[in-house]
Amino acid sequence: MKARIKSTVVIGLVASLLGGYSVGVAHASDTPPPVVVTPPIWTPGMTDSSGQLVPPPLFNQDGTPFQNREQFAADIPQRTTNWFPGMRDSSGTEIPAPLYNLDGTPFVIGVSPPPQIPIYNGSDVAAGSQTLESVLSQTIEWYPGMRDRSGNEIPAPLFNPDGSAYVEGESPRPKIPVYADVPAPRAPSIPAEVTDKALIRKVNSEIKSTDVSLRKSSDAYVLAFDENISALDSSLYISAVNKRTKKTSRIAISIDSLGQPVAITKLDLKKFNVFIKRGKSTLNKVKIGEPTL
Repeated sequence: MKARIKSTVVIGLVASLLGGYSVGVAHASDTPPPVVVTPPIWTPGMTDSSGQLVPPPLFNQDGTPFQNREQFAADIPQRTTNWFPGMRDSSGTEIPAPLYNLDGTPFVIGVSPPPQIPIYNGSDVAAGSQTLESVLSQTIEWYPGMRDRSGNEIPAPLFNPDGSAYVEGESPRPKIPVYADVPAPRAPSIPAEVTDKALIRKVNSEIKSTDVSLRKSSDAYVLAFDENISALDSSLYISAVNKRTKKTSRIAISIDSLGQPVAITKLDLKKFNVFIKRGKSTLNKVKIGEPTL
């Protein structure tokens, strides 16, 4: 009787092992293949999972201009594509290489990380996403030694937008466009009027005792003082007297976005005698220098 029980247990154990093995094989052969999700083709009126309208894309995922809906799979998570030299938008306009990386270092093709260009135009499928226009209008802070596309050093600011003297490390630094050449002036502003009589007397004395010059740039004259001036304000201006007709023109002094004082005018000031004035008082005669490159 004991031998029969022992053999029954052994047979049952072998059967159990074989049964377990056969079940394992059955599970492996029944495993379904992985699900491959094909992104949908973009169509007008398409919405994302939140119900937000998916706008027409500017670019395909490879960065080429979007032209028809059959060529674009709306891979919604992908919202940007790498910029490359010669890249054009949907209107055929070339997207320029940036001047700077976002950390302020010069952009070098093939070395710097390529900027990210948004695939979609207008309001994107994600709240707060950038448009192409917002990317191209990005700015970074100026820093000492920064150079423009031509390799020319961008000068240190002389004044803050309110006309007070720029102090490195204390004054807010001006903003430099990432994608465009640095214009002068850019978004100029006229400083407020100074009411401190002691400061007015000090500035008048400083202007009288230094050489003052104007140098033509692309669309303005940049004002330069041989010695530092404590402040500029709206009561200071340029008076230009036509050498032939003696007609006088008054030109405001503005502060551009780079902190440089500028006189914005279309007049050719070489044909004028030019003075810097406060009210009716003439403070100094202004020299007209050679145009800047």
